[in-house]
Amino acid sequence: MVLEAPLLAANVVQWLYSEAVGRQDSLELVEDLASHLREGGLPVDRITTAIMLLHPNVRAEAAVWESSGTRELRRYIGSEELDERYHNSPLKAVFTGGQPVRCRIAPEPEPDEFTVIPDLRPTDTPTILLCRYHFPMGRPRR
Repeated sequence: MVLEAPLLAANVVQWLYSEAVGRQDSLELVEDLASHLREGGLPVDRITTAIMLLHPNVRAEAAVWESSGTRELRRYIGSEELDERYHNSPLKAVFTGGQPVRCRIAPEPEPDEFTVIPDLRPTDTPTILLCRYHFPMGRPRR
C-alpha cells in the first residue's frame, strides 16, 4: 500500500510528459487524465483545468470533466465580477504562489472561504486540490 501512491504518481507524470503533451483537445486531455487517475485507484469525480490566455477579452479557458459524464469547455470573458472572483480564488493562489492548494469543503459557509466553494458545496465534493502543471514550450524536456 505504501508504494501505490508513488507508482500512481510516476505513471501519471510519465503519461503527462509523453502522450499528453501533443494533445490539441483540452476536453480529451482532461478525460484521459481522469481515466489514468481512476485506473490507479484515485476516486476523482471532477477535474477542471485553467489556462490563462494572452487575449484582450478572454482571460482564461477551462476544460471541465465530471464522472457523471459532463464535459464542458468554458471561456472566461474579462469583467469586474470575474476579477473579484479570481482575486479570492484558489487559482490565484496556485498561479501566483506556485504551490498546490488543498482545501476541505465544509457543509456550512465559513468566513474567508474561496469564492468557488459555494458552487462546489452542493456537489458533495469533500476536498479540492489544485496544482500547477507546466508544459515547457508545449513539449517535454529531453
